[in-house]
Amino acid sequence: MFTRRSLLCYLSLVISIAVFSANLQISSADTFRPVVRGRRGVVAGGQPLSVEAGMRILQRGGNAVDAGVATILAASVIEFSHFTFGGEVPILIKLKGKDVAVVEGMGTAPAKATLAFFVDRAKQRGTATTTATAPDSSATQRTSGDLDMPSVPGAKSGLIPSTGPLAATVPAVLDACVTALDRFGTKSLAEVMQPAIELADGFPIDELRVQYIQTRAPIFSQWPDARRIFLPNGAVPKVGDVFVQADLARTMRAIAAAEKRNAAHGRHAALMAARDYFYRGPLGKHIGDYMQAHGGLLAATDLAGWHAKVGAPAKGVYRGYEVYKTGFWAQGPMMIEVLNVLEGYDLKKMGQNSSEYIHTVTEALKLGFADRDRFYGDPNFVRVPTQQLLSKDYAAMRRNLIDEKRASLTQRPGIQRI
Repeated sequence: MFTRRSLLCYLSLVISIAVFSANLQISSADTFRPVVRGRRGVVAGGQPLSVEAGMRILQRGGNAVDAGVATILAASVIEFSHFTFGGEVPILIKLKGKDVAVVEGMGTAPAKATLAFFVDRAKQRGTATTTATAPDSSATQRTSGDLDMPSVPGAKSGLIPSTGPLAATVPAVLDACVTALDRFGTKSLAEVMQPAIELADGFPIDELRVQYIQTRAPIFSQWPDARRIFLPNGAVPKVGDVFVQADLARTMRAIAAAEKRNAAHGRHAALMAARDYFYRGPLGKHIGDYMQAHGGLLAATDLAGWHAKVGAPAKGVYRGYEVYKTGFWAQGPMMIEVLNVLEGYDLKKMGQNSSEYIHTVTEALKLGFADRDRFYGDPNFVRVPTQQLLSKDYAAMRRNLIDEKRASLTQRPGIQRI
């Protein structure tokens, strides 16, 4: 997220918020997206129906955070190719006259998810593997049974599976949204969740989601409940079909009802009641029991013991612009590292998307990702050298590794002892 000193209000996730009164003009830029201008702002998201949810809340008097949460919840229903209601959602919030705040919407791994567990599991499974390299590969299509299917083309499954119950962490979306509403919003959870409930009742599915289901069908097919939802009548939905998630709609309605039952105790108490219904009540128990019964590690106690915190962001400066990202518990600071490296180049002179430009940016990204893989982690468990990773001196040292004529083929994290 970028801010200059006079920025009034900004909420980042995949959302930047604000509102109506927009004029559409065709941009001269090389893009299919029109320029959007308005007097009071704009709602942006990954899908028009997600944006409509945020716009609806703004038109009903909600503030930027209310609209942002509505957009998140709607997106968690219809943008399941990227994240879901059971996933994670770090949120950055900038309000007028206030510091940037980060809602740390990333759930922890289950208590039982120890290194010893996964090492022992690998030993017990022996060398039995599949030649599948992605969920949509021909090898995966031909194979069935207990497989750790990789989720990225060309990848191999490691000790910790990337799909299935063993890959699950504590669902963070609801608590992150409730925390944002409680600390920075004005509306009730039921109000901002209503568009998402309507979308869970059914929405016309788009091309991207159909393609996602098609490529992940071998994974969904292993689990009867996933197969029932994502492969209705045993088939991949067609573009434009009304895609229904009745269980999710019922879950959201139950959460909203828990809030309404406690409305007499005040807004904060009602929001916490809705949150606790999911994390410490019947829904959390149901999730834990289901995961345990299907070979997962996630338990009801994991949900009951977790709460999204509000923390400080990682901060950098690129050519006078302040850049804010999540803490090192997510990959956000990697962008600051990369920008620090790129600050030493005249990208404008290179020309956008010239071969020199693409090579330079790509090599800087490789260095950032290498540091991410080596050093980033949960600060409650590991020491992260935050100050050095984000320093300009460190960026200058890393910049020297970029060969202007040759692409690096190895992963090169920074110095081992910092």
